[in-house]
Amino acid sequence: MPKKREFIRFNTIKQYINYVKKMRSTTGAVNKLIKDFDSTIETVITEAERLAKEDKRNTIMEQDIISALEKHLGKKHLTWQETAEEII
Repeated sequence: MPKKREFIRFNTIKQYINYVKKMRSTTGAVNKLIKDFDSTIETVITEAERLAKEDKRNTIMEQDIISALEKHLGKKHLTWQETAEEII
């Protein structure tokens, strides 16, 4: 089985929290965030791929991503905490 894809990098999140938010974070917290969002990104891309193939295209277009995002994350304006809970 292929290795799970990593779309978001640990240091990117860790440095953002440190420098922009001026807070510390645990390794577990950052890894949990990355795991959940990587999984969501993969799900959205898979759905977008399906939509493109349905339209007999071999190119994922913005409309495919928009539809896939709406299907998996919805159009609700959620806080980061609510978004994380939806993903989980």
